[in-house]
Amino acid sequence: MPHNNISQFMSCAALVCGLLLLSALSTSVRAEDGSIGGVIRSGGEVVGAHRIMLIRFGPDNDVQRTPGETNAEGEFLFENLSTGGSFTYFVGIRYQDQLHRSEPISLQDSPHRADLVLNLDDPSAQALPAQPVAPTLQVMSHLMVIVKRNEQLEVREIVKIVNRGTTAFAGSGDADSGSPHGSFHLSLPKGYDELQGIEGLDPSLIRQHATGLIYTAPLEPGEHNLMFTYALPLQGKVMVILPRRTLPTDVLDVLVEEESLAATSDLSFAGRVSVEPHVFTHFRGIDLPDRSRSWLQLAQRTTALPALRVGVYGLVVVLSLTGMAAPYARGRRAKPIAAPQLQATPQQIHDLRAAEQLLLQRISQIDRRWEAGAIDDMDYHPRRRDYKTQLCSLLRQLQQIGEHQNQRV
Repeated sequence: MPHNNISQFMSCAALVCGLLLLSALSTSVRAEDGSIGGVIRSGGEVVGAHRIMLIRFGPDNDVQRTPGETNAEGEFLFENLSTGGSFTYFVGIRYQDQLHRSEPISLQDSPHRADLVLNLDDPSAQALPAQPVAPTLQVMSHLMVIVKRNEQLEVREIVKIVNRGTTAFAGSGDADSGSPHGSFHLSLPKGYDELQGIEGLDPSLIRQHATGLIYTAPLEPGEHNLMFTYALPLQGKVMVILPRRTLPTDVLDVLVEEESLAATSDLSFAGRVSVEPHVFTHFRGIDLPDRSRSWLQLAQRTTALPALRVGVYGLVVVLSLTGMAAPYARGRRAKPIAAPQLQATPQQIHDLRAAEQLLLQRISQIDRRWEAGAIDDMDYHPRRRDYKTQLCSLLRQLQQIGEHQNQRV
């Protein structure tokens, strides 16, 4: 191709790319220029200085909630909203112990602004739908413990799943393509092997699949614990694990043994957990949506070290000193476990105090979300009760450790 033709081709390609980029940017700007405003009334009076919630339903069943508040005249305004036919909005309010919502609002027509008067006495101000606010099936807590044994990784997972419905959950009907159908599917890292030690749910009802585990029976209402161990082959000196969530997850804790593995992750670094004589790197994620991924990069340390000798059950017991394992160990009765020693190191006591503050923060946070109408009673009360139980258990451990230390003095 002649030089001039090449130059013309490159110029045209650059122009096309530029136009596409400008088009994408303009689309992005236009997609966030919507607004919804109005006033809320009840009994002929305005509802002033009251918390409200804007609920957005988007593609792929995505649900977002934005808290707001009316002013003294009962007026409100939500701005910078996504527009187009893929999004539907509701304005919700908890008033006099009742949940109400507006009629569905769509921001398709320019100038992408909606004004409404929400009269709480009107029958059209229906109760807010509970399903999008609180998914029927959800992971309340998920613990992954990763250690190196010989030339492979050993992973122990403890998952606490809750069915908030009143009937057995048989599946959402949108299972991943290529996966056997079941009530729920837990994704495992690619190439996992040697699955064993299944507890909490009937192993005969759990089917292995290349993508993870499928529970083939309906899941009864309430809380359920599932525990299992598997191996991952080491892939060179550095490997990346990409766990994908198939259920929304309240809390994910990942512990990586530090003696032979250096770890980094997009999850928040939450310090280190001491399990004498070993130390674990701790990562934590909170309020993680389904269909999302996290990454964990593991690099083998070059120093030759003896194999780690920490049993997975013993590890859960010792972790109870940090207040971390309480939500995972509950419900397991297959094997009796000796009580943890009351003699604790300063670091363990520090971790206990940190866990106490974290639980107090989570209780305060869920109280605020409930008061704002972001979660309903079915979601709020069990989670708050669980946090309170964990806090009471942790405070008892601190008290016992303190009494033990006083006796020694």
